[in-house]
Amino acid sequence: MLTEKEKPASRPALHAAEDQPGENQAAAVLRRIEQLLSEMRGTLDAATRETQHRDFSVSLLVGSILQVVVVGLAALAVLDVIFQRSTDAILVKLAFAGVLQLGTLAAFLIPRLRR
Repeated sequence: MLTEKEKPASRPALHAAEDQPGENQAAAVLRRIEQLLSEMRGTLDAATRETQHRDFSVSLLVGSILQVVVVGLAALAVLDVIFQRSTDAILVKLAFAGVLQLGTLAAFLIPRLRR
């Protein structure tokens, strides 16, 4: 028999599991599962960030500017009616506002069509 001094020092439980082949394989499988779960979480976090923050869109900026112009033209047309200006000037402003409104709608729909 071995005396106390001749006995090998006891190893921690973590390293003791590596000595046995079945438990070593189980530990490798668990590490692989942990790695896959970590990758999945990273993918989900990236998807969440992407849905929360939209990229800058030039078409949305153009649509917003056109919408402001349309509202301004409509306001000018109303002022022309109030101050009894010519009907031709009113119709030109409203027609131009209508055409720009169609451009605004198209600019707002472009980002949705890209998805």
